[in-house]
Amino acid sequence: MTQIFRRIVVAIDRSRPATQAVELAMRLARTHQSELLFVYAVDYSLLSEECDRTVVDAVTRNGNEMLRRTKAHASDAGVPSRTALLEGRADYAVARYAEEIAADAIVVGTRGPAASKRFFLGSTAQGILRLALAPVFIVHDAPLPPGAAFKRIVVAIDNSDPSDAAVELGTRLAEEDGSRLAFCHVVDEDTLYEEAANFGGATYPVLREWLDEAAILSRSAADQAGGIGVRSVETSVLTGNPVTEILNFAASQLADLIVIGAHGRRGLRHLLIGSVAQAVVRRSTIPVLVVRTRLAAATTPKLHPHVDQHGYVSLRTDG
Repeated sequence: MTQIFRRIVVAIDRSRPATQAVELAMRLARTHQSELLFVYAVDYSLLSEECDRTVVDAVTRNGNEMLRRTKAHASDAGVPSRTALLEGRADYAVARYAEEIAADAIVVGTRGPAASKRFFLGSTAQGILRLALAPVFIVHDAPLPPGAAFKRIVVAIDNSDPSDAAVELGTRLAEEDGSRLAFCHVVDEDTLYEEAANFGGATYPVLREWLDEAAILSRSAADQAGGIGVRSVETSVLTGNPVTEILNFAASQLADLIVIGAHGRRGLRHLLIGSVAQAVVRRSTIPVLVVRTRLAAATTPKLHPHVDQHGYVSLRTDG
């Protein structure tokens, strides 16, 4: 069996969510025999022009010291690791580094839902989600449940390529960790009524079609999981607000991980899951794994930095 996570990039800073991210990364490393690569990004361009070399050196020393302490912590736990001090805006620097070393996953902390009434998602985590091709674990400041592996995994599915990737990775994780696996498909009520309005307002025919499609998608995901040996698999088709229903379903399952596709859709009527994934990440109190591409293709595309006239950085892929 191929190794899922050979190299995991872990973005660190001085925040509590970053501390929890390190703990989750070490759990993954122990379970999947992974090497961790702790990274700390310093954006020297943010320093005032009046700052002398002493300030720059102090910032660099602080970053290296944090990396040293984190590496020592991992070593004490028997987890192999390396460190890298990155230069530049944190989200771009982390995503670029992960691409350069062909990382299989990125782990990053972000603020929990209690941090802001608007459920603010940390700019670094949000940027990494936008830029990275590798799967991204988003970790909040809530303590992780005890244990070396995930016990209950919920995978949110729709009819999209990123959803297929989420099913594949979530299934592999459940198989290797011995987890219970639950697939959740949500029929969005708002989208349903909008679609029904195009057919004279009759919701039942549209709902029936969507529920039939959801059942097919759910059976396919469950068959895929059962086919590789996941012992405990269940499916659920729900109707309502996708974000609320996914989070409530995860809570009912006592899940310790939510897996969701990054974005994309097949067919104009399907929900653009990108907005759902972002909202789930913002509001969840448990780790969320956001997946963009299937495992076999995860390290194939090459990223190219592009900076527009406003200094906005994005990564473009071949093809």
